[in-house]
Amino acid sequence: MVTNINLSSPENIEKKSISGKPALIISVIILAVVFGLYLFLKGMESRYVSQNENVLSQIETEKSKMNSPEFAEIIDFQNRLNLLDKIIDDHGYWDNMLKNMSGYIIPEARFSSISGKKEDGGDISISIAGIAPNIDAVSRELILLQSFPDLSSLEFENIGELQSTPETGGGGGVNFNVDLKIKDQAFQK
Repeated sequence: MVTNINLSSPENIEKKSISGKPALIISVIILAVVFGLYLFLKGMESRYVSQNENVLSQIETEKSKMNSPEFAEIIDFQNRLNLLDKIIDDHGYWDNMLKNMSGYIIPEARFSSISGKKEDGGDISISIAGIAPNIDAVSRELILLQSFPDLSSLEFENIGELQSTPETGGGGGVNFNVDLKIKDQAFQK
């Protein structure tokens, strides 16, 4: 006995379609969700724009502070610290001498390099290269260095005019070299 089985689906299946009031209600709900999402995104955009404007105004405020005299003083102080770090070069025995000598350095003068060596007589020969805004500042610095109590001798080597540099505040200046002979006791702690 052979049975004939039809595996195909019947062609007369009734499909449910949404029409009328249910279709209108679903369309209104979808439209309301899309409109709500649009309003939410617009609100987020306006919030972002106002926050962005606040941040930009804060940036401009900070930029204007960078051009102020206080910031220039901070940069000047940082340049002095950087030069001092180069000068000291991790030699602890220079600390006491530089601490004592710091009262004999005018604010306008900046030492760009300092080197020293011990002489046979016990004194220490120090060579200083410096930068000052003008010749008057160099002469005041030399007069002040001559009054340093542990100084044996001072020899002024040369002076030269500089071009515009950040160390001289953007204007020109003069560089100078001085050789000092310092008593050994200035290096004692």
